[in-house]
Amino acid sequence: MKSIKLKLTFFGLFAVIGMVLFVVNLMSGAPDGYVTGFAAAILAVAVFKIIQYGRIASHEQLLKKFEINQQEERLIMIAEKSGRFTLLLTVFAELTAAVICMFLRADQFARIAATAAGLQTAVYAGVYMWLSKRL
Repeated sequence: MKSIKLKLTFFGLFAVIGMVLFVVNLMSGAPDGYVTGFAAAILAVAVFKIIQYGRIASHEQLLKKFEINQQEERLIMIAEKSGRFTLLLTVFAELTAAVICMFLRADQFARIAATAAGLQTAVYAGVYMWLSKRL
């Protein structure tokens, strides 16, 4: 039940961030469609997850199944591998975009994409090292 409460808190915070981004964008002088769509997507996913975890918390049978799935080593390993693969895929896409932008002489976009890839990799490596020492 503790993990459900933590997930509900996390997605509640995510929903608030999405709402604030959505409202601030709409209240600005010229609302950007991309930001509005991004904020709406964050809000929609957060609300869906809150409903999902709220439903799990309210049904005893679903809660037991959820807790069993959280402890199963095979599912934990699959989640870790999928997270690593997603990181590699996004970093590769960011670096590919940076190289393409360099060829197109869009230096500012190339710097942004390369910086995003570098920061993402650095954060992943730092968290990995911290968790390795902690566990």
